[in-house]
Amino acid sequence: MERVCEKDGAFSPEGNVIGTYIHGIFDNDAFRDAFLNFVARRRKKQKRRKRAGRGINWDFEIEKLANFVKRHIDIEKIYEILFS
Repeated sequence: MERVCEKDGAFSPEGNVIGTYIHGIFDNDAFRDAFLNFVARRRKKQKRRKRAGRGINWDFEIEKLANFVKRHIDIEKIYEILFS
């Protein structure tokens, strides 16, 4: 597959594969909505409706993820494998 390179990423000529290294690009609600609406239009789906107050509390989300991981892994077993 041929690709087109831009300053901050690349995309296929058809526009159905894209990539970027811009960290946090989807943190911005307006950008995320515009991007997902673009994808919906390309797939000929109904435009997504914006949801008010969708800001993400990253500290809360990361803490939730950390607690989930702590509950579901055997950290002692991992240490045993790593350090034995």
